[in-house]
Amino acid sequence: QIATMRVNLDGILYTAPISPNCHGDFCGARLGGATEAERNVISGNGFFGVRILGEGASGVTVAGNTIGTDATGTVALPNGGSTTTGVVVDGAPGAVIGGETAVEGNVILGGIHIEGPGADGARIQGNRINLSADGSAELDPEAFTGILVEYASGVTIGGPTDVPGRAPGNAIVASAPFSNGIAVLGEDDPDKGPADDLRVLGNLVGTDGSGTAAIPVGEEGI
Repeated sequence: QIATMRVNLDGILYTAPISPNCHGDFCGARLGGATEAERNVISGNGFFGVRILGEGASGVTVAGNTIGTDATGTVALPNGGSTTTGVVVDGAPGAVIGGETAVEGNVILGGIHIEGPGADGARIQGNRINLSADGSAELDPEAFTGILVEYASGVTIGGPTDVPGRAPGNAIVASAPFSNGIAVLGEDDPDKGPADDLRVLGNLVGTDGSGTAAIPVGEEGI
């Protein structure tokens, strides 16, 4: 069996069987990249922009794309879905959304959802979330989710940086009523799981990309 990557009502749905021969980089598909030629525009789909599904889809990297916007990252072209429409990692370990450098970051309208105990070890770095590519403006005042982590451990959001919001940090806004910039949920329940070992470093939440103009989130920053 091989991994499948297909376009459907989701922009890109990536699934793969669990393989005993999957080690390190052999597991990791890559959607996009650091150069203009590698980048994707993933917008206007019926459900999610990118959905990474299942334990076999480990180590997937989503980098350098515009998701829910036009190619310039300045005009909203939202995907459908529900409250989180940008990128969903559902039970897939070791996903990397963005990267440690600015050119690896994505522009994402609709937020990022890391879901389930199988989605441990995700890294979310260098992205503009619900902000334009240049960080000057909110893409959609109805954007509900910045980053939501549910029942996944070892997740890193951002990283050490001299300037908050500069990669590997993220710049995050979510202005809809009752929205949160970063929300983390965990339970001591074997069917769900804790959200242990979370690291949140070097991000801007509720401002433009320069950190000088407020774009308040609807409810809680973190």
